[in-house]
Amino acid sequence: MREVSDKSSDCAPLRDSIDDVSEFAPSHPRSILAIEGPSLSGKTTLIARILAAHTQVFHFGCYVEALGASPIPPFDPGSTAGQVEAFLVFAQVEAERSAKLALLDPAYSVLFDRSIDSLLAHAYALDKLRRYDSLPRVRDLAAQLPVSVPDATFFLDAAPSLLRSRLETRMGALPPMFIDDEFVAAFKEFFELDMQLSPSVTFIDAASVEDVIPLLMTDFLLK
Repeated sequence: MREVSDKSSDCAPLRDSIDDVSEFAPSHPRSILAIEGPSLSGKTTLIARILAAHTQVFHFGCYVEALGASPIPPFDPGSTAGQVEAFLVFAQVEAERSAKLALLDPAYSVLFDRSIDSLLAHAYALDKLRRYDSLPRVRDLAAQLPVSVPDATFFLDAAPSLLRSRLETRMGALPPMFIDDEFVAAFKEFFELDMQLSPSVTFIDAASVEDVIPLLMTDFLLK
């Protein structure tokens, strides 16, 4: 999630807008896979490689990308109420995803750049670091609102040193909190404690994204 004052994003667009999905007609069941992990862990690179290699994988970009020109909530809204309000903004993207998924050909596997679990993990991390109490409230909202839960999640686990080295070569600003050691650890802890909605999470060393992960993704998406 991104500060209002900083429109830069670590989730660059990878495919044309999904506003028009009329070319896809229902056929048979598909798999939905989410890619999670801290900023600069390699999610965009991984997704780009998968999309380049496989034509029957449809990509939904991250929440910041999906909001486009709309105001983006701050990384830390400053209170429990503020975090709940921020969740509701991003929940609009979840509603759009759900509506568009209903129109997509089930023959296409689906790839999420972050999922509803990313929003919940963000709330969990801020609750832990700022002593908010937003997670129970946003969980209740997630149960009431239209959300798309992935069948499986792959979490790119990046060491702090790797994130800092990638930040040095990154084009464009990135708020420091995005790769803050405590925030990244708390964000990951949400998945380690199996608190996510996704039924399964696989942790993979982000440093191996060039070699190992594409094979695993292909096995899941195209099985």
